[in-house]
Amino acid sequence: MTYEVEGKHHFWGGLTVEAVGGGAGLVEMLLERAAKVGIDVRYEHGVRSLLTDSVTAPREEARTRPHAR
Repeated sequence: MTYEVEGKHHFWGGLTVEAVGGGAGLVEMLLERAAKVGIDVRYEHGVRSLLTDSVTAPREEARTRPHAR
């Protein structure tokens, strides 16, 4: 349920979209994409501060352990 404007597809408002595999499938897809673009996903760690700039999303400064797959 999309329409095309200047070569880009736009979704109708309120459209329900389902990820293959439900929530677990969505998380797996997001983790794969993050790894592909060089983002480390980390759990169970403290953060002392967040470093940000106008180009990238916040980056953590704390020493942490990466997400185990």
